Amino acid sequence: MIDHWKIYIVNSFIRINGKRMSNGPMESLNGRLKRLLSDGYGYSDFNRFRNRALFSLNKNEPIKM
Repeated sequence: MIDHWKIYIVNSFIRINGKRMSNGPMESLNGRLKRLLSDGYGYSDFNRFRNRALFSLNKNEPIKM
């Protein structure tokens, strides 16, 4: 089994700019979006949900368009 996963295990130790690569930040964003959907009991207007998601994911800073 370890021979099969060896490439992926070795790749997990590669550092870029002193940091290891991880999908943790993306998983965090996905979790926050899921939380928005569940707390909002579903949004009927996509533009409203999009604006709310952008606002909350940008650390409550105004969206610059």
